Amino acid sequence: MENPGPEKLYCLTVMTPNEGFAELIRAGMKAPLSTAEIEVLTGHKR
Repeated sequence: MENPGPEKLYCLTVMTPNEGFAELIRAGMKAPLSTAEIEVLTGHKR
């Protein structure tokens, strides 16, 4: 996946069967989301 623009690119990935992918994601580094990012991801303005 490559972002061609200056803004953030959001990508939703669904993998099946799991084969440890969910555990890999859960064990990854956590990053806080800004209010604007939450609005983009949920489609709701706060």
